[in-house]
Amino acid sequence: MSRLTQDRVQQLYQEYGDLKVLDDIIRHRANDELQAPILGYPKYSDRIDEYEGFTGKQLDCFVDGAVKKYISLGLESGGRGPVGLLAPSNVDYVVSVFALSRLGYTPLCLSLRIPPPAILNLLKQTGCTVLVHGAATAITDKVAAVASDYAVKSLPIPTREDYDSGSISSGPRFERSFDREEENTRPALIMHSSGSTGLPKPVTVSHRALLTHALQGAGMHNFNPLPWYHLYGVSTCLQAMYRAKTANMYSATMPLTTENLVLAVRQLRPDAIHVVPYVLGLLAETPEGVAHLKSAKMVTSAGAKTPDELGDRLVGEGVNLAVVFGTTEAGLAGDTMGRAPGDDSWNYVRFYAYHRSFIHMDPLGDGLFEAVYLPGHPGLSTSNSDSPVPGSWRSKDVFAPHPTIPDAWKCITRLDDRVTLVTGEKVLPLPIEGRIRQHPLVREAVVVGIERPVPGLLLFRASDEQGLSDGDYLDAVWPAVEEANAAAEAFSQISRDMVAVLGAEVDYPRTDKGSIIRAQVYNGFAQVIDDLYTGMEDGTSATGDHEQKERLPLTGLGLDELVALVAGVFQEATGRPLASEDADFFAAGVDSLQALQMRRALLRRLDLQGRHLPSNIVYESGSGRALARFLHSLGQGQLQDGEARPDAIPAKSQMEDLISKYGGFGKTVLLTGATGSIGAHVLAQLITSPSISRVFCLVRSSSSPNDTSPPTRPSDSSPSSDPPALNRIHASLRTRRLTHLLHTHPTAASKIHAHTGDPSLPQLGLDESVYADLASTCSLVIHLAWPVHFGLGLGSFEPHVRGLRALLAMALEQRGEPAVVLFGSSVGVAGRASSGGGEVLVNGGVVTKGEEAGGVVVREESVPDLGWASPMGYAQSKLVGEHMVLRAAREAGARAYVLRVGQVVGDAAEGVWNEKEFVPSLIRSVFFLRALPALDETCAWLPVDTLATAIVQLADKLDSAPRPCHLDPVNPPIFYNMVNPASFGWSDLLRVLRSAPGIPPFAEVSPALWLAKLRASAALGQEERNPAVKLLDYYEEQYGAEEVHVANGVGGVRAASRKSAVVFDTTAAQRDCPVLRNPPKVLEDGYIEKFLKHWLENWKVVN
Repeated sequence: MSRLTQDRVQQLYQEYGDLKVLDDIIRHRANDELQAPILGYPKYSDRIDEYEGFTGKQLDCFVDGAVKKYISLGLESGGRGPVGLLAPSNVDYVVSVFALSRLGYTPLCLSLRIPPPAILNLLKQTGCTVLVHGAATAITDKVAAVASDYAVKSLPIPTREDYDSGSISSGPRFERSFDREEENTRPALIMHSSGSTGLPKPVTVSHRALLTHALQGAGMHNFNPLPWYHLYGVSTCLQAMYRAKTANMYSATMPLTTENLVLAVRQLRPDAIHVVPYVLGLLAETPEGVAHLKSAKMVTSAGAKTPDELGDRLVGEGVNLAVVFGTTEAGLAGDTMGRAPGDDSWNYVRFYAYHRSFIHMDPLGDGLFEAVYLPGHPGLSTSNSDSPVPGSWRSKDVFAPHPTIPDAWKCITRLDDRVTLVTGEKVLPLPIEGRIRQHPLVREAVVVGIERPVPGLLLFRASDEQGLSDGDYLDAVWPAVEEANAAAEAFSQISRDMVAVLGAEVDYPRTDKGSIIRAQVYNGFAQVIDDLYTGMEDGTSATGDHEQKERLPLTGLGLDELVALVAGVFQEATGRPLASEDADFFAAGVDSLQALQMRRALLRRLDLQGRHLPSNIVYESGSGRALARFLHSLGQGQLQDGEARPDAIPAKSQMEDLISKYGGFGKTVLLTGATGSIGAHVLAQLITSPSISRVFCLVRSSSSPNDTSPPTRPSDSSPSSDPPALNRIHASLRTRRLTHLLHTHPTAASKIHAHTGDPSLPQLGLDESVYADLASTCSLVIHLAWPVHFGLGLGSFEPHVRGLRALLAMALEQRGEPAVVLFGSSVGVAGRASSGGGEVLVNGGVVTKGEEAGGVVVREESVPDLGWASPMGYAQSKLVGEHMVLRAAREAGARAYVLRVGQVVGDAAEGVWNEKEFVPSLIRSVFFLRALPALDETCAWLPVDTLATAIVQLADKLDSAPRPCHLDPVNPPIFYNMVNPASFGWSDLLRVLRSAPGIPPFAEVSPALWLAKLRASAALGQEERNPAVKLLDYYEEQYGAEEVHVANGVGGVRAASRKSAVVFDTTAAQRDCPVLRNPPKVLEDGYIEKFLKHWLENWKVVN
């Protein structure tokens, strides 16, 4: 469907008829010479296993009969305006939609689930004064309730007895004269939102927008159980009907169960099955259901996020599953159909090409983007924002890009679905709920916790037949919760005592798609949620858990007993024993969530007899013995009410702390990117420097579960640090094996002030007081944070460019001399450096051998041409940043400098080099391919600790340097090329690898042959064992042609000339960074052996 073009549209028009108004579909099919069913519906109201088909000619007669019935009821021909339709989604409903449209009215399709106030609101908002309704008591009661508050004319919906009778179908056919071009732009239907965040809102869909759905079909007999008051139900029916295929509906009188669904698809054997995730899950519950899904040529899921676990399982079992993404407000936007064989990215949407330019992916940070629909989009029917341009519609749908497939997007959540904790952390509930919901005993799972310290969970039982107590029930489903926790960030994980179990008889608000209406669930179950968190505070369990222990009186316990109790709750929260009574909790791996769990465990075990246990007691105490002592003092009454806090310490100690806190006059440094490799090593250098008193680490909020590891010694760190940011800093140091510095340097940990923030936000995303403190004391800014994502366009980096601007502005706010700013750029800014028009690829710290006389020297000055940047957003945005720094230095007198970084490798001490990067992955491939490419390249690799030292040395040098504009007002000297002046040949690297222990024998082959071997490995599905497969496209780009190229670690364009090698001049860098005057020789100094030792420790596990 993504290949829909104007030529394809004209081809469809020629074959199936031109489309201007909704009624065209029925009229075209009525005129077909060969009549075939285009609509199917169960023949009997109490059975699902026999369907009746209706041809285009039959439906045309039905619609004509319904039109005459409506005229007899008082509706005028050629009327204008909306007519409400509140009835079951059956043949009567479909006929009425077409009949009202043929008359000239706009059907307002009302869900049977919405209550009278919502119906009333929609009628008022649309100016609708006529309501067509079904005969069921539940429906007529709603109509009566609405009519009591609003002047509305109610009409019974025409039934088959009305429109299929001989008397009403006789006589001339109804015809209405109208301007088809004008009608094409008028409203065809009015749908409405689900009301998940309040009252439903009307969404008008024009004939033009609605008919684009019909053109996007696959031309197959299909089955979709979704009702016609949901746009996806209408859409898939129109797709089949227009192409003279059968659109099969589900019975409006039969419950939606696995058994009934299987009966329906067994009878129909449809080519395509279109469902919402809830129905997909029902069909997937039985082997026969899965078999029918496999036998369909196509299965699509839409209307809500399909759980990854469910989709992965079905795709793994051979189901041709795709997701279709669309909105009521803008129609179908994209899908995942037409993937190549072996492409399992079923959940990454490709937007349709014909309207892709009208969809803007707006960066939200952390690699997430909101889809924003721009004016001019052919399906757009509303707007809600003037950003980025007037008339835009911000969908609140949040996407993440595919790591390797360009312009492929995975829908992660909605902005209004996120659960924001009181800590500011944002929990994404959909993946958690989706995994837990797969358990057969679970009917629904809802994550709660807005403005609470930790998330909780409401579990709705699927059945009470098992007779399980709440505690036993939780035991049964707990493995599913644990699996969900394993894939979630630490702050998002659900603990056992934060689960409330609700019975199978308890109903909850949900949409027609079966999705929960989150806001209404939160309101309707507010007391249950409050009780859940009250239990957290007093230590009781919401499930009445059978593991609940009798509380021990605090006053009767001795210190040793309390030490043992604390050790027990530590093991319960962390799953491992406490190493010693004096072991630091945080060095032992306790994160903020586990600290809360330990406190709750103490509340469950101890009878405090009215005494208060501070909420931050575990963080503040620091060790098992210290916590036990506090509890003992509390039990013995040695702490007064005003002192019942762990910070109730003698005045002398408080005085010493204040002197220590405010008596130092060292430098304050702002460091971004501290969770990255370069940033972690720079941080390690700064906190061990006696001239630095504080390193303020600005950390973006994490979207990766790997970034939430516990801190090593936060008890030694600044109390102004926030735990999530500090967690990520310590996790980064631990990954690089640098945490020993926190123990060997007594003041190192206390210098780290970690805060969650974002340079692109006002005041860097910080509290006003924190920002004011930073802005008034900071004398050095080292800005290294920048997303390394080569698939994103330049526009996606705008927030980061804006963040650089904010940091420069903050530095200039300083009284006296501005703070020094070091901006970490990339040699990719010269990735297409040209000499006589030839392009050259800059990509991995590699410089082509030979003919260097004709090459390009990139000097330590401004890049002369914006076109020199590598053709990807990452490098282009870095060059934009360089020009901003240059302007700030030249025009505003900023003390700002640009550091162009080349290929960075592991450190000297540990040899830690991320094994997922392209060079380590290439080397690892030798285990599977028994070959490595013979490249004619020279490698200029700089160890990360050497680079960090160079950065700190440069910062120290520039601290006392004049402002750059005072040295040269036109071309201020602010550029440094931070690359290794000492290089080595690729062939020399292969020689070292050949003799290295643990590396198997290998052949040196041409790049083309090596790529062929890698493709063969990809065909065998070895991407997990041989990660180079995941970078196949990258290697193809680098080595897949005969041209010679150079590289610097950021990618680039194919070389077009052998004579255009790039050489980076390092004169200034060597002058101001002593460590670069005698740079490390990576081969001669044994770095390769260290890298291999580090890699092989991990590779042996999976090779």
